[in-house]
Amino acid sequence: ADRERLEHALAQGDETHVAIELLALARSHPGSPIAQAAGERLQRLAKAALERAQAARGSDEAAERAALTIAYLATLEPESRKVLRARLEQLTRTEIFSRKRSVECEEYKVVPGDSLSRIAKRFRFPVDGIMHVNHMRRTLIRVGQRLKIPRGPFEVLVIKGEYRLIALQDGKWLAEFPIGTGRDDSTPEATFEITEKTKNPTWYAPDGVYPYGHPKNILGTRWLGFNDTEEHAGFGIHGTARPESIGRSESSGCVRMRNEDVEVLYGLIPTGSRVRILP
Repeated sequence: ADRERLEHALAQGDETHVAIELLALARSHPGSPIAQAAGERLQRLAKAALERAQAARGSDEAAERAALTIAYLATLEPESRKVLRARLEQLTRTEIFSRKRSVECEEYKVVPGDSLSRIAKRFRFPVDGIMHVNHMRRTLIRVGQRLKIPRGPFEVLVIKGEYRLIALQDGKWLAEFPIGTGRDDSTPEATFEITEKTKNPTWYAPDGVYPYGHPKNILGTRWLGFNDTEEHAGFGIHGTARPESIGRSESSGCVRMRNEDVEVLYGLIPTGSRVRILP
């Protein structure tokens, strides 16, 4: 069974997802032979990716970002990842969140009859995300305006034991946030899809229904709901009225974020995106 899990991890279609699957094995079975084998594979993957990133530095930022993402995910020690994360933040600011043209993004020229919501639907990227990437404060657009729109697919990786959430764009590091998780290990380690997104959500609690703004509403300013499965139902990512709980296991099982962070994530992750939760 261990060999089958390892072979499955190595059979993923790209190195980013190979790294994620190996990371899942290493974290799910600490101290076991399968974890040791996965760790050794991760070390080799990280070393090769770092060599590619170094070769691309200064000449191909997209290639450097792709390689650093693999190295980042293949590095098990949180402290060792900090330097990599700092460089990934720099690259992402330039490639995605600046006005500079990028091979990572579509460039769209606004035509008569366009609206931001229509453009968002066409490119399957949220209105809030288009505004964030293009430094827009209002939804008003003008004919001839050029908009930068990141290419997907988009996904979310949650590492419970480190209280971290990583957003990925086309297999590359996009953003990262601290989170809170469920008490008594109630946040499920599984793969989901985001099927619902709501601003200022209502909390349907076991003891009643509480609209946004009610003192008993725990969901904060955004809700990104997961699909229900045979084993898990009612889970999602949301904000919080208790920011001091971030970095702790105090929720009822959902992934909890600071409101300002979940608002950014809400804009970057479209409905239909995959969510993978690791130990």
